Amino acid sequence: GGVGIVGVTAGVILGAAAIGGLVAAGGGGDDGDSTSTTNPSEPNLTGVWAGTWYDTSGPDNGNISLTLTQTNTTVSGTVSITGSECISTGTLSGTVSGNTLVSNIVTGSDTASINANCTDTSMNGTLEVTSGPCTGNIGNFSTSKTGSVNIKW
Repeated sequence: GGVGIVGVTAGVILGAAAIGGLVAAGGGGDDGDSTSTTNPSEPNLTGVWAGTWYDTSGPDNGNISLTLTQTNTTVSGTVSITGSECISTGTLSGTVSGNTLVSNIVTGSDTASINANCTDTSMNGTLEVTSGPCTGNIGNFSTSKTGSVNIKW
C-alpha cells in the first residue's frame, strides 16, 4: 500500500501546472472557494475527519468519522459512529468560533451535541446524547483531518 513516487510526482506536476495556469491568467488573491473562513484565526474544518471515541461512564468505544463543509462560520455535514448503541449515522450542523466547534447531530429521533477544540488538522472534545433513550450519555472523541486540503495564497 501507500503512495508511490509516480503518484507524488504526478500530483506535484499537476499542482504546478494549476498554479502556473492561474498566474498566466492573472490569478492570485482569493480562490473564490465558498468554504473559506472569513477570519484567519478560525480553522477551516472542510474535509474528511477520522478518529476514535469512548464512553466516559462505560465500556463503549469505537470509531467516528465526519465529512464536513464550512462556509464562513457555519459547519454542516455527516457523521458516522461505530460501537454506539445510541447514535450510528446522522447529519451535523453547527458553528465554529475561534478554535471551538459547537454543533448538533440528528440521527432519526435521537440527537447529540458536539463541543470540540479544533485546528485545521485535529479536533477533540465531547459527544453528548441530548435526546432519545440514551439521553445523558457522554463520550470523548479525537479526530484528524484525512482529506480535502484547501490551498490558499
